[in-house]
Order: sequence, then C-alpha cells, then structure tokens
Amino acid sequence: MTYYITINKEELNKLFKNANLAKKGFEEAFERSLDDWADYVFARSQDLCPSGAFNMLRTSADIYREEFFRSVFYRANYAIYVEFGTAPHMPPVEPLVPWSKRVLSSKNPEDTAWAVAKKIEREGTEPNPFLRTAFDEAKPKIFDWINKEIKKVEEAVEK
Repeated sequence: MTYYITINKEELNKLFKNANLAKKGFEEAFERSLDDWADYVFARSQDLCPSGAFNMLRTSADIYREEFFRSVFYRANYAIYVEFGTAPHMPPVEPLVPWSKRVLSSKNPEDTAWAVAKKIEREGTEPNPFLRTAFDEAKPKIFDWINKEIKKVEEAVEK
C-alpha cells in the first residue's frame, strides 16, 4: 500500500521564478523538502499504525527515495485491509490462533480464534486509516516545506 504526492509543474515553476536561486540550489531545496514530507508521513503513520504483539505492520514500513520522488509504503500484505477495513468474510482461522494467544493473551487460543473469525464473518473489520491520515495531514504542508528549504538556501547564498 503506497501513497505519493505529485506537484504541479506550473506551481513548481512559479516557486522557482520567485526564488532567488540557481537551478541547482532550487533542486537541492526541493529534494530536502520532499525528504521532510516523506519523513513526516512515515513518522505520523507510525504513530497512527495499530500495534500488535510484534508490530509486524509497523516494521513493514519504508520510504523509497528517488530524484524528485518520494514514496511511503507498507509491505505487509494485510496493510490495505487494516487501512480500509473489510466486508464480512470468513478469514482463515489458523493464523488467528497464534495471534489470539499473543495479542489477546487467550488461555484457549483455538476457541478465541474461531470466535474472532465468526465475528469477522458477520461484521467484517472496521477501517483503521493510518497512512492516508498521515498523508492527508502532510499534503497541504508540502509548499511550506519547499518555501522553508528555499529560504535556507537563499540565506546560505547571501552569506
């Protein structure tokens, strides 16, 4: 599950024209602002991410960094189901047995796993948005981060 942001080239050109920087300085400032954005989304999504006994969902997170591109993602195959919830369905019971022992501290994990599976069969699971919430919080801040980094570079050039 991945979220990424695209910045309109016209907006970027407008920022570049208003900045008192050479292209290289502007690109460096832009790269650092993308890092700020990605680091914020990563950290905030980690704060919002539900935790289990081993935090497998949290540890599946990463940031992919490429020139003019950042992507925050979770590798766990069930991340999307945590984020968006599920419709009623009968999940496999076997993986719920160790989970009910670890997370629910069940004295009878087999019975507990069946009870959880039957509940999911009736009700599905509720969404628990962690990555999109972090993304939505960070999205309006991207231009603030870009402007902050441009000012840093401009001040360094003036010295």
